[in-house]
Amino acid sequence: MSISGVSIALRNDPSIPQSTRERVQAEALRQGYQRNPLVSAFCANRRPRDSIKLTTLAYLQHNVPKSSKDPHSTNWQFYEGALAGAEALGYRIDAFDPVAQGIDYNRLDDILFARGIRGLLIGSPFPTDARIDLKWERYTVVSIGQGLTQPEIHNVSIDNFETVIGVFKTLHQMGYCRPGMVLDDTFDGRVSYHWSAAYHSYTNRAKSGSKPSLFYQRVKQLDHQAIADWVREAKVDVVLGHRADLIPGLKACGLKIPEEVGFVTMQGNHLDSGIASIQRNARVIGQTAVELLVDELHRNQRGIPALAKRIRVLGSLLPAPSLPNRSINHGRT
Repeated sequence: MSISGVSIALRNDPSIPQSTRERVQAEALRQGYQRNPLVSAFCANRRPRDSIKLTTLAYLQHNVPKSSKDPHSTNWQFYEGALAGAEALGYRIDAFDPVAQGIDYNRLDDILFARGIRGLLIGSPFPTDARIDLKWERYTVVSIGQGLTQPEIHNVSIDNFETVIGVFKTLHQMGYCRPGMVLDDTFDGRVSYHWSAAYHSYTNRAKSGSKPSLFYQRVKQLDHQAIADWVREAKVDVVLGHRADLIPGLKACGLKIPEEVGFVTMQGNHLDSGIASIQRNARVIGQTAVELLVDELHRNQRGIPALAKRIRVLGSLLPAPSLPNRSINHGRT
């Protein structure tokens, strides 16, 4: 083979037949060849920008209204992070929403391929039963957040388990000894039950007098009185609720929030409304997804991966007036 042919095969470029690429790569491995990352980075950045074909990435969404730019929306923050990450790496992003645009995936596939787009970001949320029919062998793909379960592709999302564990620890430092979680089992399932798993893990390690409590209730069948009764019976001093709009209903049932019971929402960022929230660091997730996608593109990794990568970004608790610091009363049980 020519030197250029070997070079292209070592870059795993699909313009070379797969069987030839595998033969070259196997021989290079046998001879102890190793890529010099500094030279690779230099070569990638010295090419004129107009000679690089693959500078546009696609961001796929599912039936998202064009006017949906709520700054509290985790999904919008995913997109903003992806835009910033792409710009920092010299790429641009075009958003596609086949459902909203009224096109099927065959048509979308033709559009992407005709435009020379080879990198796809699958945005969130996609329904768990959503089916995306594309010629995957053409593309490098990374999904963001939870929702899409098939096919098994690289994914970047929040580390729900470690985040909830960290939130429990922070609440304890703030003087809250008996946190309570209100969970919808459907929502919990969408995050692979990491919320409830974190609760059970923390409960098993919690000291006497600092036991959390868990209450399951469907979001579409909210019973504020039942939640308020559970708070009183379990002596909950801070509620971690799946929705911020629980507060008016709980107050109507006689709970004094935040005077006696603190409140944290597990969905979204509500600082400007005075509600403490679990920060998903969604912009960082979107940016990290682009970085992973571009890395895979540079190595010409196309199609459904044999072993999908999972990158998890840690979230954190953002205090607000709904969560007063009670550390001066830390000794109470």
